[in-house]
Amino acid sequence: MELASFDDRYTMRHTRVFAHAIEDVFGAVTRTEEMNLWMMPFCEVEARLGGECAFTWGGAWRKPRERRGEIGTVTAFEPPTLVEYTLPTSVLRFELHALGSSETRLVFIHHMKAQGLPALTMWHPNVVTAFDFMLNDLGALLADTLDRKDAAAQMRAAREGRLEAFLVDPERAPRHIPEEVRRQSSVVTARYALHIAEHCPPDESEGSMERDLGPFTQAVAAVADEEVAAWAEVSGGYGPLLDLMFKELRQRLTPTTTCALGFNLGPGLEWVFAIDPPDVALTRRPTTNVKATVVGPPAGMARVLATGLGWDALDGAGCAIKGPRKTVADFWAMVPVPDAVQSNRDRDILHRAVAGRTDKQIAAFAAGLGGYERLLAMVFNVIAGRLEGSGDRTVAFDFGDGLGFVVSVAGGKPQVTQRAAKRREAIWRSSPADFLRVIMQDLDADEATRAGRLSIVGDLSEVRWLFPQLSGGERQPAIK
Repeated sequence: MELASFDDRYTMRHTRVFAHAIEDVFGAVTRTEEMNLWMMPFCEVEARLGGECAFTWGGAWRKPRERRGEIGTVTAFEPPTLVEYTLPTSVLRFELHALGSSETRLVFIHHMKAQGLPALTMWHPNVVTAFDFMLNDLGALLADTLDRKDAAAQMRAAREGRLEAFLVDPERAPRHIPEEVRRQSSVVTARYALHIAEHCPPDESEGSMERDLGPFTQAVAAVADEEVAAWAEVSGGYGPLLDLMFKELRQRLTPTTTCALGFNLGPGLEWVFAIDPPDVALTRRPTTNVKATVVGPPAGMARVLATGLGWDALDGAGCAIKGPRKTVADFWAMVPVPDAVQSNRDRDILHRAVAGRTDKQIAAFAAGLGGYERLLAMVFNVIAGRLEGSGDRTVAFDFGDGLGFVVSVAGGKPQVTQRAAKRREAIWRSSPADFLRVIMQDLDADEATRAGRLSIVGDLSEVRWLFPQLSGGERQPAIK
C-alpha cells in the first residue's frame, strides 16, 4: 500500500485510482447519503459553491446546528473534477481526473490550518490511518462491495454517542472490527508513525514544539507501552523505532564533553554515540570496545528516551550500566530534559486554544484532535497523574449530551472512566468549553457559577481536591 505524501508540512496527499466513471466518483464525494457510508459519520453537504458542509467525525449529530461538529463551506465546486470543503481546522480537497470512460484518479488533499503543533500531533497516525481506510471504503462503495448494514449500524452507534465502543469493544458493541482488520490497521498506523516522523517537513519557526524531543520521540511519549510494542511488532522489531529515536536524540544533544557511550539493547540492537565537541557521531555497531554501555530491554529504553533520561528511569526500565557511571552522567548533562518541557508545552498548546476563544473555536480545536471525548480524556489523564497516592475520592463531570467522566482514587491509584455522571458525592456540570476555560484560568469559576455556566452539585470540597483554584486561595492552572 502506498502511503500518503507531503506537499508541505501542513498538507498531505492521498491518491487512489478507481475503475469507475468520473461522474460516479464525484457523486460519492459530494452527496450526503453516500459520504455517510464511506466517511466517518456524520456528514452533511450542500453540493454547490458556497454551500454549507458539516462533519462530526464520529460524534453524535446534535442539535442545535452550531453543535454539529465542524461546520464549513464548499469553497470549490466544479463537477465532476473538483470539490473542496473548508472547515475551521482543515481543508478537504478532492481532485478528480478521468483516465478513460470507466477509470478515475482521485487525489485527496488534506490541509491542516493549525500551526505550531508537533508533526505527530497535527498528523496523528491513527487519524491519518483512518482517512486511508475511509478511502478504501470509498472504493468498496463504488464497487458495491461495502457492507451497507454495517455502515448503517455504525451510523446508529454514532448517533447514540457510542461509536468508539461499536468499533473496538467486542463485549459492548453489536459488531466489532474483526481481528484481521484490527491487525491491518495497526500495521498501517505503525508505518504512518514512522513515515510522518521521517518525511513531514520540519517546523522551522522560532516557537517550534519539536526541538526538545523530536517528532517521533514525542509520539512515543504520548502513547501507552502496548501501542509502542504494536508499532515495533509490525515494523520488524524495535530496530527501526529506536534508530529513529536515537537520531532525534543526536539532533537535540548539545556536545560539550568528549565521551563515548554505547547502548546494547539486544542482538542487532546496538548503537554508539561518540562525542568530540562540536561533533556528534552516531553509529549502529557492536558496543564491544566501548567502556561505558547502557544495557537493557528495547521497550524499556524506548520509554526512557521518550520520558527523560535519569537513574530512576533506567532502573524502572530494567536497564543497567556497564562501565563508568560518570560517562553516562556526562552524556545526560548534554541532553535536554524532555518530560518537563513537554508538559509545559502541552499546557501552552491548550492555553492558546482556549484563551479568548469562542465556543465554536474551541470546538474546532477539539474536533481537530478527534472531538471533545478525546481531548477531555487527555486532560483528565494528565490531572489523574497528579493524584497518585492521594486519599480515596470520586468526582463526576457532566458536560451534557451524554458526555461525562468520572475521576476517582481507590487505594492510592487514580482512575479515569468515560461514562455518564450518576449519583456521586460531587458532580461538576458545565459545557466542555467552559470546563477548559476554568481549568486554564480563562474563566473565573465563581463568575461562571453566578452566570449559570457552571454548577457543582454535592460536596464542593471534593471538587477543590482536584482544582485548588476553586478554594479561594492562590489561583493556579489545574494543568501543570
